[in-house]
Amino acid sequence: NYFSQTPRLVRLIAGGWSLAAIGSLRSGTPLTITSGSDSNFDGTNNDRADLIGDPYLDPHRPRSQVVDQWFNIAAFNKTTQAIHSYDGTSGRNILDGPGLKNVDMTIARNFKLAERKTLQFRGEATNALNLVNLSNPGTAANSSTTFGKITTGLPMRQAQLGLKLIF
Repeated sequence: NYFSQTPRLVRLIAGGWSLAAIGSLRSGTPLTITSGSDSNFDGTNNDRADLIGDPYLDPHRPRSQVVDQWFNIAAFNKTTQAIHSYDGTSGRNILDGPGLKNVDMTIARNFKLAERKTLQFRGEATNALNLVNLSNPGTAANSSTTFGKITTGLPMRQAQLGLKLIF
């Protein structure tokens, strides 16, 4: 056994560690594009926008372009709808928001202090690989500042260390 031939000091420092990881991969949530106003006068502001073009854009664009315009905002028109007072022509959930990639990790080691006492050292990290996960874009066509734009993201890497006395 190679490990038994290593120096005692190396075995004390490097041995006994445990590593755990949880990975998550998720597709984006469905998006419904709304006009952002009560275009058909039914008392709700969630009427759909008119679809007048192709809403899809190449997902392999530079991140700055993706964040500025997740989907083709020119493919939706709220003016026509407002003139005719009807619910828009775009379907429900026709687009998907950004997906999610995440890995949470823990590294831990128990140190035996006495027969019934153990000290556990833990290091934990959420989003351990520090992957960028974007939030959904604005979907209200009447909001010129947020329509199609991604303005927030999910938290970046967060880490914590801890000691636990087990007795």
